Amino acid sequence: MAQPQEQIDKYWEEVMDLTERLAAAAVRLFRERGCRNLEAILPGTGMCGMDLVEKTIADLITHGHWVPASGAGDPFPLAYRAMYRDFLDLTNLKEFQTTKISESLDRDYVGEVAVQLPAIDQESPELWVNSLSRHLKNDQPAITFLRVWLVEGYETIADQAKQMGVEEQVIINIRRRLSEKVHLWEKLLRRKDRQ
Repeated sequence: MAQPQEQIDKYWEEVMDLTERLAAAAVRLFRERGCRNLEAILPGTGMCGMDLVEKTIADLITHGHWVPASGAGDPFPLAYRAMYRDFLDLTNLKEFQTTKISESLDRDYVGEVAVQLPAIDQESPELWVNSLSRHLKNDQPAITFLRVWLVEGYETIADQAKQMGVEEQVIINIRRRLSEKVHLWEKLLRRKDRQ
């Protein structure tokens, strides 16, 4: 008996096909300007190759220049032309032309730093809490929970609840809220590390 094959929606099939083709072209364009891969940011612009590909496809669809799965002709020539013009606009920006990328901070800024800053302990719990609290400014109980857990060292739910003066269920709810955000932060950090 034949196995049923996975059906891919024609709309998304065409969108993904165009995305792959534009991504290949974007890699070539961005490499000419010194970017290593599709996720590398073009200096001074804040955009990477994949951002440009996604913007181009979104613009084509939202402005009605291309309707996926409509049976119209190949959208690649129009999409490439639009992406290339956007790329040229990015490279003509003053910010791109005046931004200098260097691999060695020591070599480029010798003698320019007037004060030697103290070393920061990256493993400091207080540093982590302060860093994370920027993203949790509207969730004061979560900030208090992080301080009780990371800085003061209370690890069990019962101890944390007692220290914060709340019920254990409140601690469990805070942990659930934070777990969703931690997952998002991990994804962002992985993306940042690839750049």
